[in-house]
Amino acid sequence: MATFPISGIVPDMMTDDSVLVRRYSDGTVTVTGGKSISVTSGADTATMHANGATINLLTPGIAEVVLGATPTKIKFINMGAITLTGGAGTATIMADNGSNTFIAGRGRLTITGGSGINNYIYHVGSALMAIEDFSIAKGDVLTIDKSLQGSMRQTSDGQGGTMLTFGSAATAIDLKEIVALPSTSIHWI
Repeated sequence: MATFPISGIVPDMMTDDSVLVRRYSDGTVTVTGGKSISVTSGADTATMHANGATINLLTPGIAEVVLGATPTKIKFINMGAITLTGGAGTATIMADNGSNTFIAGRGRLTITGGSGINNYIYHVGSALMAIEDFSIAKGDVLTIDKSLQGSMRQTSDGQGGTMLTFGSAATAIDLKEIVALPSTSIHWI
């Protein structure tokens, strides 16, 4: 792992509870968390830790992320694919592109998935998953535990979106700006 600074790379300064993961055109990836900065070359496989999250950079632009108990905000810029598993802390996740997978955890997870096709996975025991930009048209997929199918109710979220609730088995999924979700848009596992 290289140390900062690297010529031509100027990371954004973040607040203490924010993490920025950015891939540059030369394949270099920076992970900025609060006042700390980690840099890896495009060829490196690296594990980085920032604000309770474990970020495994597998190849240039591909990351597996596991959140912890610390409330955090993570922004992904120019990444090709992210697999993110929620933790016990509240998290706000933003990705600008890529084909990503977001798995709800025990803490509230608010997601803006970006321009790529995204997969959102919800299990029994998960907390609220709020999806800011779910799009049937671009091919986003919502995957939910089959055991929740019988208790699912679809109502308005009161803000122009759809709220999927599951009785006491789980909290809910809030699909912002989706007036009604066709049942064919849900994959049950």
